[in-house]
Order: sequence, then structure tokens, then C-alpha cells
Amino acid sequence: MILLNKCKQRRNIKLNVTLIMFPVFLCLLIVLLQLVINSELDNPRYRCGCKCIPTNDSTCKMVCGLEYSTYKQASACPIPQPEKWPALLQVPDSSYRAVQTDAHSFRGLWDNSCLKTHSCPVTSIFTAQNRSVAESLVKRVEQDAFPEESTNALDLASLSYIGTSSKPGTTNFVERAFLGNSSINIILPHCPGNFSYTIPMTVGSATFHHDIDCVESLYLWRKNSSIINRELFQGYRGGNSAKEIHEILGAYDFLNTSKVNYNVRFWYNSTYNNLVTVPRLLRIHRALNMISNAFLRNFRDDQLHVFLEFVKEMPKPGTRMRLDLSSALSPLLFAWVIQLLFPVFLTSLVYEKQHKLTIMMKLHGLRDGPYWLITYGYFLVISFIYMTWFAIIGSIAGLEIFRLNSFSIQFVFYLLYLKLQIVLAFLAAAFFSEAETARVAGYIYVFGSGLLGAFLFNFYIEDTTFSRWWLMFMELMPGFSLYRGLYELSQSALAGHNLGTFGMKWEDLSDQKDGIRGTLIIMALEWLILLAVSYYMNQVISSGNGITRHPLFFLGTFWKRDKQLPTFPSFRERSTIFVDLESPDISEEVTGFLPPTSGTAFIDYMDIVSNMDHIYTRISICPQQDLLWETLTGREHLLFYGRLRNLKGKALHQVVDKSLRSLNLCEGNLGDQLVGRYSGGMKRRLSLAISLISYTRVVFLDEPTTGLDPESRNYVWNVIKQAKAARAIILTTHSMEEAEFLCDRIGIIVNGNLQCLGSSRELKSRYGGSYVLTISVDPIYEKNVDSMVNSLSPNAIKIYNIGGTQKFRLPKQDVRISQVFQAIQNLKREVALHAFGFSDVSLEDVFLNVVHEASQGQRISTT
Repeated sequence: MILLNKCKQRRNIKLNVTLIMFPVFLCLLIVLLQLVINSELDNPRYRCGCKCIPTNDSTCKMVCGLEYSTYKQASACPIPQPEKWPALLQVPDSSYRAVQTDAHSFRGLWDNSCLKTHSCPVTSIFTAQNRSVAESLVKRVEQDAFPEESTNALDLASLSYIGTSSKPGTTNFVERAFLGNSSINIILPHCPGNFSYTIPMTVGSATFHHDIDCVESLYLWRKNSSIINRELFQGYRGGNSAKEIHEILGAYDFLNTSKVNYNVRFWYNSTYNNLVTVPRLLRIHRALNMISNAFLRNFRDDQLHVFLEFVKEMPKPGTRMRLDLSSALSPLLFAWVIQLLFPVFLTSLVYEKQHKLTIMMKLHGLRDGPYWLITYGYFLVISFIYMTWFAIIGSIAGLEIFRLNSFSIQFVFYLLYLKLQIVLAFLAAAFFSEAETARVAGYIYVFGSGLLGAFLFNFYIEDTTFSRWWLMFMELMPGFSLYRGLYELSQSALAGHNLGTFGMKWEDLSDQKDGIRGTLIIMALEWLILLAVSYYMNQVISSGNGITRHPLFFLGTFWKRDKQLPTFPSFRERSTIFVDLESPDISEEVTGFLPPTSGTAFIDYMDIVSNMDHIYTRISICPQQDLLWETLTGREHLLFYGRLRNLKGKALHQVVDKSLRSLNLCEGNLGDQLVGRYSGGMKRRLSLAISLISYTRVVFLDEPTTGLDPESRNYVWNVIKQAKAARAIILTTHSMEEAEFLCDRIGIIVNGNLQCLGSSRELKSRYGGSYVLTISVDPIYEKNVDSMVNSLSPNAIKIYNIGGTQKFRLPKQDVRISQVFQAIQNLKREVALHAFGFSDVSLEDVFLNVVHEASQGQRISTT
């Protein structure tokens, strides 16, 4: 098997080159895209902003800093002392605030007419076990008046509740709300008329002024959290029939909050986090601070206040903006690359089953255990080489996912998945009977699982509220477990790239947030389980794989009743076969190519239904179809099957050379040419050579001369005649000439039942019943011939008459051979006799007689 796989691999040049070059192409593509992106990010638009500041000597000095930068430039600036920014609320945009409509109808909401004037309030909803406590807390949240004594934005934010509808940024180095024309809102229960206020905001040495708008607040009671969930859901565009957006400021469930308990559940709009690309920060600090202060003032001291003065980032050095493309794209692209071997393995397994090559190997002594072990090992070696090549190319190309993460972690992860992928191919192969269908299904699985991982499973990974148990359940799909591992490795590499450190290390696996530990455990357990399941399914599912086993075969034989074998006659020094099948495909059923339709057969007293593995060691077959590998040579076929029959070394090569010579496959170096280039007759001779290469006790030859020219057919007949001296040969054929020339005993089967059995002479004597007389004269003397034949036998039948040549069938009980020759001598005196012939009935006539009698329902003795 190992040498066979080596030969096949050497011939699959196109596939091997494709598999080798695809990772190279992908890595080169990522590198080129990375260079293009880096070149674009080197643009001054993404560097720290600079300004030429006038000096005392009438010149200017170029100064770079955060105060001279745009929002895109700010992330590149060195920030030893990050700016303090007000903690803002995330205020719904004036066009999407929750209102009352036909598709979104909840008590207390304003009519949607306020959307036209942009005067709708921002709505918050709340519930609790104690409504009075909740309402008292909400009153403490609301702020009655605008603190006009505020001198800057930080003071205003600490004394009141201000917010913005602008989208949040990815960092807090710069608050996007204070850039450009973004709106800043103060939230009050009632806005004073003609409200107008401008507040200064100092950034570095620069001071900006920003207008403040007033937005009214609306707090509404809901009976329970289920109603809140329904209202929040219907506020999404996809949650209502009109595709409207109804956004709220926040939702609160005060649960059992009381004077001695502070227990609050808070809902917020996480879509601002923007999980599809780079995650953004969420403005939720102020909302939590509002409720905390309300609790303190309501139950402790009305003057008690926890000031949330500002939010700020950690200090950072100056950086150049870089995007690690490999870490960002690796979960999807790498999942596709690694899974490309799955359809290759699946197609290989199904191809051998479709073309009955698996059964042919069993027939020559290869058991299921060695077949699975060698094939699995071969696939694992190919996978390991492929993955190692991919990792080397990726590391040379500078892909951070390979370079920054621990090599030992990567080795364990990829090895576990590759082993799981091979077992999955064995399991899937049990359900397919055609290689092309399996190939298409394999590629659909590869690309489908990758896309589902990127656009469905990825969302659940990053959703911290999603159950970890459900996430692990989804990882039972091998494609998702691969995606999860690649995601964790890419995120670790991305974090290491951004921080200038290493990626994932073994000590990181103890982190509960790191999901790769659970992924490794799932893959290891699933590999063991699927290994047993795939073996079981391949044994009990019939998809072109010959005789299947009982669904409870693994329980052994203790639950079965002992079968009483039929009594057979005793034979010495001979192989014995007893057949009781009711199917025209007897040779294929006896040899295990097809399961028996009914009945059974015994070979050396072993039942083909329950002892086929033992029978395979005693028989060989030349099937009706040529079951050969197109990518192997004739010599390689014979070497492979010879090794399965325990032929080794010099003896093996001598037998192979003899087989090639005996069947005329040596001329023109035919034995060393690919079988795919053979003609039909050459393939037929090679199939016969395979069946005769070992000295098995029984050989089945199913139509061995189909498609052969007369010369090749006579050549094959002589080979079979020589071979039958040392073994029992069961030959099935439609050629009566072939049967008569080769067979010592001939059996005629009609409708799956054996009608007769005996030598050619015995069958002719038993079922022929007539002689055949042929006479050739001038047409004018045909009546003389008729008279002569009628005198011999009144029951004679004329079966042929063309141009004076007539053929008659004479019943044996009516004539004696001497009478016939005497009558011919008398006829010669009367007419000009050109030729005559007298013969016994042919085997073909016997066959027709037997078929006719069987079709009439007559029982024919087989003795």
C-alpha cells in the first residue's frame, strides 16, 4: 500500500503542483497587498500632524503633536500625557429616535410627527421588582437645570449629562465628538426656550469652542424585562415589518434594588462596537455613573456624588500606522487553504470504492485494518508535509500569525485538526458512491464552512453575551473548530504586532477568554469519536462497497444462534464451492462485489455472508470490468497485488515477469506503460494476469475474453488451460465455444438457478437428443434429399435451407449412425452430392434446450 500510494503520488503531478503553489500564491498575494497598504499608510495623512510655529527670529519651527493633527493623524502621534475627555452618553440620532408608529407601538412614546422637526426626546425605559423604588431612582437620574457655571467641557460633563450622536472611535486619544461639526447634546427633562450655549474645550495648547444643543429626556416604565427585550428588538430595522429604526438611550432593570441592595441590569446598543471590522469603543461609562449617583442620592445622602471627571487613554510613543493584513484575513483564507486537502482525500477514497478497487485489494488479502492504517498514515504524512510547507512559506513571507505565536502551540493545533480532517474524509466517504459527486461536495463543504465561519460563527465568537457552551457545541463542526483556532491565533498575533511583543504562549491558555484550549480538547475528543464512527459507518452502509456487515456486528457472536451448516459431500485434494444463489450476478455475489440478493454460498465450508474476510485469502478473481488504476503501469499493478499475496524479493519479480510474458504484455515495453494508455484487450489481459499471479485455491474468471480479438483470445485460452492444472477455476461466459474448450464441467444457470452440471459430452448426451445432418446438392435435387431424410426419420426437422445446402435435426432415438452413412452412399448414385456433414448437437443447442425447458417451468436434474 505504501509503495502503491508513492506511485500514485508521483503521477499526480498537476494536483501536487496545484497544492504546493496555492499557499505560495496566497502568501505572495498577502505580501503584495501588505506592501500596497503600508505604502498608502506612509502617506502624510496618516502621520502625526505638524505645524510651523513662528519663533522670535522671524522664522518658524516645525512642531508635531496631537493639537495639530486630524483624527486620522492622531493615532500616529507620541502622546506622553493623553488628553482628558468628557465621558459622554451615546445619544440616538434625531432621525432614529424611538417613536410611536404602526410597526412600533409601545405605551408612552411620542408620535412620529416629531421626527420631521427633529424634536423627539431621547427615550429610556426601565423596570424593577418594586416600581416605586425604580421611579424614585429615575427622578434622581433626571437633572432639572443646566449648570451655567460650567467653564469648560470637563466641568459640564461632571455636573450634567451630555452626549453625542457621532460614532465612537477605536481609541480615546481623540474624542471624535469634538471634531468637525459633530453635535454635543445636554439631556434635560425640559429644554428652556431659545437654548444656546457654547463651551470651550482645551486640547494641548489649543482651545476650541463647541456649540451645545438641548435634548429632552423621556423615562418610561415597563412591566418586566420581557417587554423591554421585545421593544428593543422591534427597534432594530430587522425587528419590525416596516424596516424602521427606533433607538433608545438605554434600558434598566433595577431588579431587587433597595436601601440595602444595589443590583441593576443595563441594556445598551452594541452595534456601535462595529464588530465587522476594527472594534470601536462604547460610550457606556456615563450611563452607569448616572444610575450609581441616583442610588447614592436616593438612599444615602442627597449631596453624595461620584464624579466621573474624564476618560483618557494610556500614554503611547509615536507610531507608524500599520495594518497586519495576514492576522486580519487569516481565519477565512487559512481555513480554505488548510481544508483544501479534504476533497482530495475524500475523492481518493470514493474513487477506489466506486471502481471496486477496495474490494479488489481485499480479494488479494488486504484486510480492513491494514488498509485503514496505511491509508490514514499516508494521508497524515501528506497533510503534515503540506502544512509544514505552508508554515515555512508564510514565515518567510513575514506572516505574523506564523512568526509571533508559539510554534509548539501551532504544531499541536494543526496536527490535531489534520488528523480530524482525515477521519472526517473517511466518514464522508461512507455516504458517497461516485468520486465526482464526492469531489463537488467536498469543495462545497470547504468554501461553505469558511464563509459560515467568517460571516456567522465569527459574530458569536466576539459576542461576549453568547453562551460559551453553545459556542463549543458549534465547534463540533470541524470547519468551525478550525476557524476558532485560527481566529484565536490571529488575534494573539495582531495584539503582539500592535504591542511589539510575542503572540500566543502556553501560559495564555489558562486565560478563560482564550478559547483555543477548549478547541484543542474538542478536536482531540472528536477525532477519537469520529474514528470509531467512520469505521462503523463504512462497515454497515452499502454505497458500492460490496457486502456490508450487520449493524450490531461489534457485539460479537454471543447474541447469534449457531447456524447449522448444510451437509456437503466429501472431496479430497480439491477446492469445493457450493452455490445456492438466485441472481444472475453470481460471480460478483460469491466474491463479495455485491451483497447476496437471497440465499448464500459456501467456499471451503465458509459462508460468504459472515466469513468473507477469510474467504478472500483463498480466492482470486478476474472481474467482468477491468478494475485498474489508470495512473499505474501494468508492472506496478502486478507488483502491488503480488506483495498482497506475500510474494517478495526476487520471487516476486520473477512471477511478475512471467505473467507479463505469458499474456503478451512485454512487447513494446507494454508492462511499463500507464494503464490509461492500454487498449481494452490489453486491460483485459492485465486483469487476468492479476487474478493468476498468486496460487490461490479458487479463481473466478468473469468473461475473461470480452473485447479480445481471435488471436488474443486463443492466447488467453492457452494460459487459462495451463493455470487450471494447479487450481479450481470458476469461469462464467456467454461463449459456448469458450466453455467447451476450457471447462471440464459446465453448469447452465437460468434465472439465477443452476439447471444442470456435467462435462460437455455428458450435457450433449443428456440434453442434446438429436444429430445434425448437413447436405449440399444442386437446388434441383433438394426433393431427393428430403425423401432420403424422411426415410431415415419421419420426425426429422429442417433447420436450414439456402442454395441447395440443407441442414436437418434427426432425433437420436430414430436413427443409427450406420444407417445415415448408408443412405448417403445411396444418394450419391442418384444425384451430384457436393458435400455432407454429420455431427452431434452443439453446446449452444444444449443451452437453448435447457433454457427453453426451464422457461416452461420444467425441473431439470443437475446430477
